Amino acid sequence: MRPRHSDVAVGDEIKCHARGNPTPRLSIKPPMTSEVDGPGWKSFRVAAHYEGKDLSVVCSASNGVGDDSETVSINRTFHVAGAYNHRSETFALVR
Repeated sequence: MRPRHSDVAVGDEIKCHARGNPTPRLSIKPPMTSEVDGPGWKSFRVAAHYEGKDLSVVCSASNGVGDDSETVSINRTFHVAGAYNHRSETFALVR
């Protein structure tokens, strides 16, 4: 997947997900205080201090298993508008 630019608003959810066996561990950078997660996914809400700025997010997935351990990352840049519109942006790590 190529990084692409998206418009989001303060309060929108950005979600990263990955599949694998075992279920991959996910990390989001920069770390967000509003992160929530479940099996194979992690998300956060865009904070107000990003309003009017570009927010570059790196999502990484790691299976952490022996010699076949692998980490895959994706970088997306979002432009953050001010209005909350209850939208959700999802990006997947697929191998």
